[in-house]
Amino acid sequence: MYELMQLEADAALNQARTGVLRAGRHDGMETSPSADRPKLLALYGSGDRLLAHVSVNGQPMVYVRGRARPLGPVQQEPAYLLREMSASCVRLEGEQDSHTLCVYPDLQVRP
Repeated sequence: MYELMQLEADAALNQARTGVLRAGRHDGMETSPSADRPKLLALYGSGDRLLAHVSVNGQPMVYVRGRARPLGPVQQEPAYLLREMSASCVRLEGEQDSHTLCVYPDLQVRP
C-alpha cells in the first residue's frame, strides 16, 4: 500500500511541476460565486509527504506539507498560501481571509 501511495504522490508532483494540473478549468468545476471559496479535492500521503489537491477559483492547485506556495509554474502570486496541513485538514491563508478545509468537514477537526 505504501508503494502505491508513493507512486501516486510522485505522479502528482510530476504533473504539478509540468503545469498539467494548473493548465485550465476542468469540467464540473463550480462557476457560481462560491467558486471563489477554496475546495479540498483530495488529501493523501503520509508523514511529511502529504499532498493536498485544492480547487482555488476554479483552478486546481497542489500544496505540499511544509511548502507555502502551490507546486508548478506560477505566473502570479497565488490567492492562498498553505499555513498548516494534517492528515485530515488543510489551512489556507489569503490576503483577507483564511479557510480550513477538512476531509470530513462535519467533524470540525483542526490541523
